[in-house]
Amino acid sequence: MFLYKVEAAVSVMHVEAAIRKFMDRFFKEFNLPMPRIKIVNQISSDWLGRTTYTPKIDPNNTTIEIQKRVTTDEKSLDRVIAHELIHHFELIAKFGHPETGKDAWDKMLKLRKQGMREDAHGKTFHEWAEKINSVMGKDYVTEKSDMSYVTEVDKDFFVVVLPATGNKYSYAWMVRPSRDQQIQVQKMIMDQKAKLFTTRDSRFTNGFKVKKFGPTGVPRDEELQKTLKHMYDTGKPTEPPWAKLITKISDFYQGAQPGA
Repeated sequence: MFLYKVEAAVSVMHVEAAIRKFMDRFFKEFNLPMPRIKIVNQISSDWLGRTTYTPKIDPNNTTIEIQKRVTTDEKSLDRVIAHELIHHFELIAKFGHPETGKDAWDKMLKLRKQGMREDAHGKTFHEWAEKINSVMGKDYVTEKSDMSYVTEVDKDFFVVVLPATGNKYSYAWMVRPSRDQQIQVQKMIMDQKAKLFTTRDSRFTNGFKVKKFGPTGVPRDEELQKTLKHMYDTGKPTEPPWAKLITKISDFYQGAQPGA
């Protein structure tokens, strides 16, 4: 626990330095506050960075959360930060304004109660993305600009791979399998010739999670298809690390000897 706290503190300092670099380069004239920084380690989350605004904590600032694995990849970290600083700017400009901020916040809450949400990547986001991209390069910041670089996480998770139509492969993933997930994986292995693997390749976390009666995904990306084919054809499958689950009465008799 102590080691993680020290590691997290070092990561926060590293992230803060990168944030200052981008704030000075692109947002200096706005005198934005340094956002609060939080390092998290959530493999199952489908984001690498996110920015939140909580006026009860601080009406004049935001919190930027960064997944721990991003802090080890300089290029990914910079792209995530550039992306999140646009959100930081938008949130402070809209809700932190001393005169109109509270009204804007109340209006947003009212829309949420009605089941409506504003697009977090609207016109202003894309205008700022274009400004940054004109300096840093094409597609440096996009709506999902951070997902194409970090390819490894620091914890094993499970990937179920199975043949699909057109000589392709599909997959689904999970971290700590629930009973429903265990049953679903067991059925996929028995009925659909699926194979279970462990990996740290975070590209898989962009796909479907294993769910009861849930789908698997057939990625279009050729490199990911090659990876799936290689795993399925030559990889060593992982034995499910849980006891075989009985899903029907006939399971009692599997492997039983005649007359036993």
